[in-house]
Amino acid sequence: MKPLGPGRTSVVYEYVPARFEKQVHVQEVLACACGRGVVTAPPAALVVDRGEYGPGFLSHVVTSKCADAMPLHRLAQRVERSGVPMSRSTLTDLFHQAASVLLPLSQHLLQCIASADVVWADETPVRVLDVKKTKQGYLEVAPVPQSVPRFRPQAAARCFFS
Repeated sequence: MKPLGPGRTSVVYEYVPARFEKQVHVQEVLACACGRGVVTAPPAALVVDRGEYGPGFLSHVVTSKCADAMPLHRLAQRVERSGVPMSRSTLTDLFHQAASVLLPLSQHLLQCIASADVVWADETPVRVLDVKKTKQGYLEVAPVPQSVPRFRPQAAARCFFS
């Protein structure tokens, strides 16, 4: 038999669950043949010094929290179901560490917005958990040059660049 053209093509969308993997990095230690020197291979690159979590894990935490609006306690449960021991306080620490690493980028984007001639902004009210109650906060988005979400717990009457 001979083929009659490229054949029929069909598209099927399938869900392949995301997974976490534990990577074990071994730093090789070598000694000089003369016995006078020891060299250790460099460690794996991490976002946070002496951290246990890679850049993909941190980006997953930030994306889940900010883009998907998933509370960290629910994210901790999801991560634990995947086989990684995790607590909400650890995820909170990771979220804050990622924020401190991204701070220079955030400051630069806010400077770009502040220097623009025209700024279109959206100020969306958000309920924020306070001690034993909720209060009003605001999520601000200004699309100059790209969308830059910024959370501000103060009243809406304040200036965007205060």
